[in-house]
Amino acid sequence: LRFAGAGRSLCQSVLPGEHIDQGGLPHIASADECEFGPVGGWTLFVRGTTNYIFGSYDLHSLKGRQMLPLRRMNHPLPHDTVVPDRNSAETKKEQVARMFDRIAPRYDLLNRFLSARIDLHWRKDALREMIPHAPKRILDVATGTADLALLAEKILHPDSIIGIDISSQMLSVGRDKIEKVKKSSSILLESGDAEAINHPDGSFDLVMVAYGIRNFQDLSTGLKEMFRVLRPGGKLLILEFSRPKNPIWRSLYQFYMKQYVPTVASWMGQDKKAYSYLDESARLFPERTDLVNILETAGYLDCTYKTYTGGICSRYLATRPL
Repeated sequence: LRFAGAGRSLCQSVLPGEHIDQGGLPHIASADECEFGPVGGWTLFVRGTTNYIFGSYDLHSLKGRQMLPLRRMNHPLPHDTVVPDRNSAETKKEQVARMFDRIAPRYDLLNRFLSARIDLHWRKDALREMIPHAPKRILDVATGTADLALLAEKILHPDSIIGIDISSQMLSVGRDKIEKVKKSSSILLESGDAEAINHPDGSFDLVMVAYGIRNFQDLSTGLKEMFRVLRPGGKLLILEFSRPKNPIWRSLYQFYMKQYVPTVASWMGQDKKAYSYLDESARLFPERTDLVNILETAGYLDCTYKTYTGGICSRYLATRPL
């Protein structure tokens, strides 16, 4: 993982391209999807290695650029149909809640082991971008075991953080962590659904969701609900897995996600099927410009994305209009 930046594409601009149907999603060809000759490929390798060492990342902003036509948000997206168990009669939401209840006790331990703790860097980097906005009230959607909420309290020092999740067992682990560091007065965890948030309009300065948005049963409804509870001018912060552009790095990452992660999870007594679902849901979830387009269709402004570690994770920022 720590060598991943060497294979990263360093193209900084996003160029309009032809519309390509990807399960109902628009697609805008970016510069890092172009073909490079031997010299260009070598240049990208050297620049990628240099930028990895010095800690810089790809940054793509779509503000002010003419967008391609979008399909309606009520068109089902490919990832909406991905469920942990295809043989179950339960809804995706019910299956996801039950799945996380099962894996909650060792969820944090396995996550840190499988990611070599690099996920902590992604979370911290994304939260530090919020420092200039000084959010006072924060909502952490799909909070899980409260990792992001605890980091946000430490980095942003808000007045209050509310975390919601549909998994009672994940929330139980999260509450224990919050109590252990004596932050119960500033961080409150609630049972809650991202598609029916139990808070009034305009309640929060920042809504954030880390590695949970692909688990929404209906992405469109979830985005609209988060929009509703944001105050005008408030920020939406999303962290989610994405797919590397570099072919070699992409192949290694696909093997890691599809074969290695479920196998190790099984060895450690976790549900192998749950981690296979992680891979499939991440592969089919809209990413980069596709997700930015969806955010803009939902009404958000100033939508940007930024990739980490060769593109295996992306950060998205968006704003509710004033």
